[in-house]
Amino acid sequence: VNKINYDLFIVCCNNDVQETDLILGERVFNKGKNIYFLRTKMDEVLTAKQVTTNELIDTEEKVNKLIEEVKKSIKDKVASMLLKPNSVFAISALMSKVLKIDNRTKFEFPQFQDQIIHNMPNEKKDAIILAFFPVGIETIELKYKVLKERILKISMLSALGGLIPILGAGLAIDLALFIKETVFYQMQLGVNKQNIEQLCSSFGIDYQI
Repeated sequence: VNKINYDLFIVCCNNDVQETDLILGERVFNKGKNIYFLRTKMDEVLTAKQVTTNELIDTEEKVNKLIEEVKKSIKDKVASMLLKPNSVFAISALMSKVLKIDNRTKFEFPQFQDQIIHNMPNEKKDAIILAFFPVGIETIELKYKVLKERILKISMLSALGGLIPILGAGLAIDLALFIKETVFYQMQLGVNKQNIEQLCSSFGIDYQI
């Protein structure tokens, strides 16, 4: 941590906050860097809570209450760092086609992505926006903005291809660009076949073309 060249640090806790997590957090905080604490495997926390209390947590209100309880436990332990607002998140990245689960859209995964994008330096923001999975309204809107700007650049490449004095060369370049960009946009916005199948599986919907 003596030579910090990173924009931010993420401390993942799949259980309680450990002493090593606190030591790392203190050092990063003292260097003036952004640090986030993630309580992962929230699906396991939810299941364990239901077992111990013998009560279903099946509403948004109950889930949000559990999230706040988990986050408060972390915030109390890292209180000395005086973290910025929205520095602690409760997430789950569990995915299973068989069990029809995709937790990237649940708990606080979308909010975490939005917060990371918001605090990235401008020169790196576009890259991180395109790297993230399209969950959360803000992330999708930012992806749309970046992709819209990309269309102008691709159009310029297409125009340059038209200047090649070879019969059919411009058309071949246009077709290649169109196919490549269409696949890229579908993947970025989560509307390709793989992502749609995952979402359908998560909500128990049969995928049909």
